[in-house]
Amino acid sequence: MAKAAIKITGVFLFTALSWCGCVLASPAESFHFTVTTDPHGYHATFNKVCQAINDLAGGPGAFCVSGGDDVGQIWENRAIIDAHFGTSTIWYPVISNHDAASGVTMEWLRDEYDNGNNLRTPLKDYTNQNGPTGTVRTNYSWDYGNIHFIALNEYWNGGTNEGSGTSTSGSDTAASGDIVPALYNWLAADLASCTKPFIFVVGHEPAFPFYRHVGDSLDAHKANRNAFWDLLETESVTAYICGHTHYYSAHQGDVSGIGSVWQFCAGNAGNDEGDGQTFLSVIVDSNVATLNVYRNGGTATFTKTDSFEFTPRTVIGSFDPSKYTPGESVLVSLAVKPDVSIEAYTVEDSPPSGWTVSNINNGGVWDDVNNKVRWGPFADNSQRTFTYNALPPEDISSSQCFAGKASVNGINMICDRCIESAAASDIYKFGTFAGHKNVPLKVTDSNGTAVTFNLSGGGWGEISDTNFNRIMLYETTEKSAFTIKTTGARRTSVGDIIAEGPLKSILAGTTDFRGDISVNGSLGTLTANNTAESHNVIIDGSIKSVKVAGTLSGEWACAAIKSISAGKVVGANLVLSQKPDTKIPALGNLTVKGWIDSSQILSAGNISTVTAGAMINSTCFAGVADDVSGLPDPAADINYAEPAAIKKIAVKGIKGEEYCFINSNIAAAQILSASLAYLENNNDGVPFGLSAGLIKALKIKDVNGTQSWKNLDNPADAPVLSGDAEIRLY
Repeated sequence: MAKAAIKITGVFLFTALSWCGCVLASPAESFHFTVTTDPHGYHATFNKVCQAINDLAGGPGAFCVSGGDDVGQIWENRAIIDAHFGTSTIWYPVISNHDAASGVTMEWLRDEYDNGNNLRTPLKDYTNQNGPTGTVRTNYSWDYGNIHFIALNEYWNGGTNEGSGTSTSGSDTAASGDIVPALYNWLAADLASCTKPFIFVVGHEPAFPFYRHVGDSLDAHKANRNAFWDLLETESVTAYICGHTHYYSAHQGDVSGIGSVWQFCAGNAGNDEGDGQTFLSVIVDSNVATLNVYRNGGTATFTKTDSFEFTPRTVIGSFDPSKYTPGESVLVSLAVKPDVSIEAYTVEDSPPSGWTVSNINNGGVWDDVNNKVRWGPFADNSQRTFTYNALPPEDISSSQCFAGKASVNGINMICDRCIESAAASDIYKFGTFAGHKNVPLKVTDSNGTAVTFNLSGGGWGEISDTNFNRIMLYETTEKSAFTIKTTGARRTSVGDIIAEGPLKSILAGTTDFRGDISVNGSLGTLTANNTAESHNVIIDGSIKSVKVAGTLSGEWACAAIKSISAGKVVGANLVLSQKPDTKIPALGNLTVKGWIDSSQILSAGNISTVTAGAMINSTCFAGVADDVSGLPDPAADINYAEPAAIKKIAVKGIKGEEYCFINSNIAAAQILSASLAYLENNNDGVPFGLSAGLIKALKIKDVNGTQSWKNLDNPADAPVLSGDAEIRLY
């Protein structure tokens, strides 16, 4: 069960509804620490980041943590830290791929751990233990206040031949980041022994990368990645902090977004390849850890852009087996790890209605009146694991939730978690899995429509319920074709569709899309009946073809779309990032039978053809500056350094409609052909129309009849239209 999240004016609050509950930690003096990552050798930029840490976070705090890639004269990065924060500043740098490949960097890192490079107190004096044999100096944990920290060397191959000097051939300098079994076992043992209410794990590579390094981060080794993430969930880790991508991102749960643990990619503190610079400042007191995100967005000024609050962990809930089978007993466990200041606590747990309880340990009793198991009180702070057997009824298959509560020093804390049916998990899979190939899933939706799902060409899919709120597609490739078919051309609807990799197609002509679509890679063809105005389509690449029989709506973001056809476009924002310096247009052809209404087409590159019946309250821009509203100023708002063109745009008119071009704007460096039928000249004093450096051919039909112009490139020759309609030239 994922932690409940509430966002209030940019602050995310996480309550204790999770795989683990929480308990009040011991009173502790408030402190903070800071995190940067990936400065590389960009020392001037890293210098500015450190200055911003002083200005906005009040300095580095108790210590600094680095997510790696300090390569590029790492001693210079340390010197910058000394200059801004003082020579006694404690700095915990984890190992990255570039660090592991640099002999001089590894020598510096190993020596920093052993002897402080003869300049500082050795880093090992600030850790709980050396790492396992083979990565003694680059894998460690430490405690500070009420937090436990773990630094992972994800480039340890599990061997025992640790490198020395400038060697990059030792067991601690593998080429690919991974949580190998030996590292997993060391981490599991460290977490099992931890009693701190907050845990932060730091490594270089994300488990779930965004923007860059998709497929060559920890996700390159999916089985190990999944085991690693399951361990973090089981031990109720507060957050996993990483770098590598150079882009900031915050993601909760596993690849499906299910779970409690957060992953924070801390962007970069020097390399300008990403989206500007980022640093994190984490403020900790006895009952809450607040992670603040500061970013500059590529400008000279840092601001706080996000804030996340976390409550402590103490009670960890689990099931064995992890999914239930009707009629077969499940072992229910609650592991309690109180803080040393706790004086007394009690624990209770309520199984779902109809489940039979037996074999209660640790002196627990069954409360038949209130339908719960009770343990305690315990007048100490000893760790205990509370268990009992729960037998599910024969006639259930839905998710079943257990309601736990720990009362610690008189304060009640919730510990809720759910268990899924093993049978239901099998029912809702399709595609290629468990030795079967192209297995279809036939299921009846909540409206009684028979629906068939399949994924051919590689990969497998999973659906959580018959409302189809979330569809996950795993291990997909450019050959994977996802289809949704209904019987008798009846319609169905689906929520989110999330693909781990690229897709050849999503073919769903009788389906309404009411959720988001996210594809890690390119998408060939997408067909749908309707797409909801509230949804987002995010494609890490291009789309070949989009065909929507009814209404196309929502937020669309990708590099390019070759062709779009729709009945009408309403409340849509098409944001296309492909630059004009390519032979391939950002938007090939957009054909709309009816209205383009309250929509934006925002293209960084060229647009080939836009054809619509009518256009109202909308824009079609190619190469126009961001955040321009209204009719652009052709001199100030259009990019002529990388000029984009609209080859042809035609608003043809709709039978029975008096006006078909209303309060809409078209702009580009060049418009080769524009034809606008039935233009409404009166717009309540608000200018609208066309803006360009060159309009090669223009045809307008309005109250003055049909007029045509050619080769318009001089502001002095701009046609004067009636009312509020304007032609602006530069």
